[in-house]
Amino acid sequence: MIAVVLGIAGFAEYVMGRLVMCKCGYIKLWHGVVYSSENSQHISDWYSFSHIIHGFIFYWLAQKLFSSLSWKARMVIAVIPEALWEMWENSAFIINRYRSATISLDYYGDSIINSIDLLRNYVCATIIIFRLQTTHHSSMNTPYSLPRVSLFSLEKL
Repeated sequence: MIAVVLGIAGFAEYVMGRLVMCKCGYIKLWHGVVYSSENSQHISDWYSFSHIIHGFIFYWLAQKLFSSLSWKARMVIAVIPEALWEMWENSAFIINRYRSATISLDYYGDSIINSIDLLRNYVCATIIIFRLQTTHHSSMNTPYSLPRVSLFSLEKL
C-alpha cells in the first residue's frame, strides 16, 4: 500500500509537469549545495533530513490517534499527509509563490526522483521508530521521548 501512495504521488507530480530528474542530465546520490539550480533535483539533499523528522512525528501522531490499528495501517495513514504535502509543495501555485517571494527565480520544484526519495526517507523513519518501540517496549508518551529513545537505541547497536 505504501508503494501505491508513493506511486500516486510520483504520477501526480508527473502530470503536474515536474521533471523526472534534474534537467542537467545526470543524477547524483547527494547534492549538498542549497543555493544552486540543482537543489532538490537529485536523489538526496539537505532537506532529506527534515523528512526523517516528519516521519517520526507523523507516525507518533498516527500511533496516538489510531492505536487500535496495526503498525502497517498506521504507517499508511502517516505517509498520506506527507505525500499530499509533496504534491502541494510541487504544485505550480506554490512554486510560483516561492519564486515571486524569493530571489530564487531558477527554482522549478523538486524533481520526481527527489520527491520520491524524500517520501522514502519518511517511510524509513516510520519503520525505524516502530522497530525502536518494539525493541525497547517504549510507550512513546510524548514526542519529546523520540530523540531519547532513538539515541539510546543507536548507542546499543
